[in-house]
Amino acid sequence: MYTKDVGPEDVGPAPKLLEPASLTSLDTLEPFSLLGVRVSYLDTFIKQCGGRQKLKGLTTTDTCNMFVKPLTEPSRQSLCSDLLKAGSPAVGRATWFISHAWAYEFLGKNCLSSDVVDAIQYHFHEANIADVFLQYVKDKTAPDPVVWFDLFSNSQHDTSVKPYTWWSGTFTNAIKELGNVLMILHPWNDPVTITRAWCVFELLACKITNSHFDVVVPPRHRPAFRESLRDDPGQFHRMLMAINTKDSRAFKPEDRLAIHRAVKEWSDGEFNVMDRMVFKALNDWMVVELGTYIMETEHAGDELEHVAWLLTLADLWADQGEHDKAEEPLLKSLDKLTALLGSEHVGTIQCVHRLGNVYASLGRYAEAEHLLLRAYYGANWIFGEDGRGAILIAKSLAEFYGSVGKDDKAEPLLLLIVERARRILGEDDPVTIGAVGDLASLYDRQGKYDEAEKLALDCLERGRRVLGEDHPDLLGGAANLAGIYLEQEKFDLAATMFMDCMNKMTRLFGGNHPDVIGVRTSLASVFGRKGEYDKAETLYKFNLRKAKKELGADHPVTIANLSSLGLMYREQEKLDLAEPFLVELWEARKRTLGAEHEDTITVAEMLEELRELREGPAPQEGEEEKTGRIASVAGAASSEKEGNDAGFVKDEANTGQGNEDFATGQLTNKRAKSGFWETWFGCLTGGRNAN
Repeated sequence: MYTKDVGPEDVGPAPKLLEPASLTSLDTLEPFSLLGVRVSYLDTFIKQCGGRQKLKGLTTTDTCNMFVKPLTEPSRQSLCSDLLKAGSPAVGRATWFISHAWAYEFLGKNCLSSDVVDAIQYHFHEANIADVFLQYVKDKTAPDPVVWFDLFSNSQHDTSVKPYTWWSGTFTNAIKELGNVLMILHPWNDPVTITRAWCVFELLACKITNSHFDVVVPPRHRPAFRESLRDDPGQFHRMLMAINTKDSRAFKPEDRLAIHRAVKEWSDGEFNVMDRMVFKALNDWMVVELGTYIMETEHAGDELEHVAWLLTLADLWADQGEHDKAEEPLLKSLDKLTALLGSEHVGTIQCVHRLGNVYASLGRYAEAEHLLLRAYYGANWIFGEDGRGAILIAKSLAEFYGSVGKDDKAEPLLLLIVERARRILGEDDPVTIGAVGDLASLYDRQGKYDEAEKLALDCLERGRRVLGEDHPDLLGGAANLAGIYLEQEKFDLAATMFMDCMNKMTRLFGGNHPDVIGVRTSLASVFGRKGEYDKAETLYKFNLRKAKKELGADHPVTIANLSSLGLMYREQEKLDLAEPFLVELWEARKRTLGAEHEDTITVAEMLEELRELREGPAPQEGEEEKTGRIASVAGAASSEKEGNDAGFVKDEANTGQGNEDFATGQLTNKRAKSGFWETWFGCLTGGRNAN
């Protein structure tokens, strides 16, 4: 059973809760009956209606009109109220709220298989067989929970429109009293429930009250659900991306207006925050669902199926930017695939490719290069150089070389990839579009801005035509184009595009995703290039704190912000402020690239220049003495920086809500190349991996 606490997790900008009415006790507001029916009553109700054959193919709305309303016409109360008056043991105080769409089939076209009824019974019985067994052993009875199902719990003769205070107070408190919400998700890849304003608000009330949120896919659809998810994990990600709570509908326009008002009140008028909350709730459910499949296949001894689910989980983590979590299932998969299929099997090579990309995203460059080269040569041997799989892996290798400043290796490989992709896959294939976008990024780094702009625009136009206007895969390309405009000193246009990308990415991925922090870094670069240093400083510091906390000290995005702060302070001749950030950058470069790497040496030379500006030229000394002296300076500066950390936190807190506003937006850290920026551009992270 999935019982995720939809509580205080980060879902983007800090939302505002509803008005104080939402905390008022139930007895001071319009009554909300907490009566529900036991799950076992569902079969009793079906018999009362004449059996399954009578309900065959009917929706919940049809069932209401044809059976529930006639049954309750004498009292014009809810069916639960009638059962209570009759002394039926089937009614009681509910502990679960059922979130569903009235358009769902009550029993399905096949009278032996249903949607709503079977989904509820499956969730509380078959899906939780361990809980059922434990309770049976304890007291010799099977659990029979009481569910609040509006078909039975509400009077179907009361069609009055609920006022806003009912939504913001009575209903929200009722969800809190019930404590659990179960959403029926169907079709799983385009769920009707998420398009209904009522269901959206039910999920919001669950969030506000820190209640448990569960999801169930109707049992007759579960085999197709599992097969689709295993064969194409991207379907789930695409389903999330299509959700837009602002477009949610209700049968009564007045209900829709009241619900949307409550949502906007909670989220400061931003439906994007609500979208992100829905994404997170469903993503958390999917993680638990995949964990169940992983355990089931492991216990069954089906090792290849077990690996398939491990890889699906790894893809899910990677899509969410949580690459550190993707590592473990990938390592397990690689070990099993190597043992079962051999190191040169296509499945093994594809797993190596995935793991190499994860290490590249984490800044573990030596491991990434080793794995990507292994995948590259393996794919060429398996697919041939012109095979789609080989082109895709070669693209990842070229992206990696570009991200670590090895454009001498990236350029010839990219030119070859673009030629092959255009010839074999066609101009409009997503792989081709991405490869051309990578070439645009390369030309941008080389200062060929006109060529870069032309290619980037072509990528965006083709991508929108092939994938759709707002497809998430296009956001990286849009951010890259914004970076080109930054280099062309079209600052206003660049800032507008970065802000648009940041907002869209935050809606999809949340404020802590590495790509979101990366775009905020690029936006800060716009301010720095314009000479608006206060704005740039505020944003860089905010990004650095976020990146360290969420991604780690050696992540490329963290390093990019360290570099940017140090460079900006040096540009302003604030040497004492620049030094600790550059020292930290030097240490991170040594850990990730090695002491002899060009970027590490560049930062060391910057530190030496700072010392000379303060103390004058150093006496003649050998490389060993010079390295030792820089290390000594680094140690002292690091100690000083640690002592100032509390002040850093205070400064960040004092920036006010404006800082939080930046938490709302792909890694496109642009290398500013004017004045001092041009001298030291090599120490910035150049990774722009998503196109």
